[in-house]
Amino acid sequence: MKHNIVVHIGGSKCGSSAIQNFLLQNIKELKTRNFYVPSLNLLEKSATTGEQIWYFQNMLDDKVQHRTRFRNRIDKFFDDKVEQTTLLLSAENLSNPFGFEEIFQGLEKKYNLKIIFYIRRQDDYLMSAWQQWNLKTSPDFWSWCIGQVGKKANWREAIEPWVNAFGKDACFVRIFEREMMDGNDINVDFCNLIGTDTKGLDITAGTINPSYNQAVEKFAESANFLFKDLHDNKVYEMIGELTGNRHYKRPEEVPLSRSQRISILTCYKESNDWIKQMFFPEVKRAELFTHVRATSFQHPSKTLEQEKDALIFDLIYQIYRRQKEQ
Repeated sequence: MKHNIVVHIGGSKCGSSAIQNFLLQNIKELKTRNFYVPSLNLLEKSATTGEQIWYFQNMLDDKVQHRTRFRNRIDKFFDDKVEQTTLLLSAENLSNPFGFEEIFQGLEKKYNLKIIFYIRRQDDYLMSAWQQWNLKTSPDFWSWCIGQVGKKANWREAIEPWVNAFGKDACFVRIFEREMMDGNDINVDFCNLIGTDTKGLDITAGTINPSYNQAVEKFAESANFLFKDLHDNKVYEMIGELTGNRHYKRPEEVPLSRSQRISILTCYKESNDWIKQMFFPEVKRAELFTHVRATSFQHPSKTLEQEKDALIFDLIYQIYRRQKEQ
């Protein structure tokens, strides 16, 4: 009997936080089904957060040395498991092109290895990545974007090393579009992939890493000195805590024109065609991802400035109201 290892490798900005929150919230129930969510570094005494991002990131300084330690921890975990057990690992940085697959090579001889990878249309990825991370350290979207197009979110470059290492049948690529996921929900889709139903599980992940409207984005761009680093989200947390969801992004609200978005996607055509042929030959549409819509929400500049003012006044008022209630 072989035990199972599921490795959710991302990608970034493709629902990873929702999956990790789902794993964290359902640890006990999953354990009753012999699905185990390990701690941050696979040791019993460390915290459990539903992911192992920094554990794997810290392996990059010496992958050979860390690979031995990692395999020993995997073997130790399965040592006392009598029934077939599934270990659930999740770290979206594993899909970054740093040779992470080398750390896992050899495990497939002892365990059933399943690689899960979610992908999304690249123009959407770049806009989302800009808001969450890169506006905090870069001067403007286009100067950053020009250096990223064709490189970031090149899904072929991310998954091909895993295919070469473990074979196509071990790799499960899913499109991060609601209509392409089982149950129109990423957690339902993920459960189906790992081999369990959702009955008795809490699949309501809530809003994880929400996207804010363009007024918030422009506000954050102009005050990016408030962010300590790429991963500092305290400004966004403040806005969410004070104003709730009033400044979340509207459906189809984007800062780019349709022609700009199509131009970005053109740079990924070869990569996306390879993904489609390899993993989605049955999809009838010509392109891997759903087409860019002819219309999308666009702000007149005057309205955007008004919304920025409304955001500032909303924040001021909420602080005033809370002080009065104390």
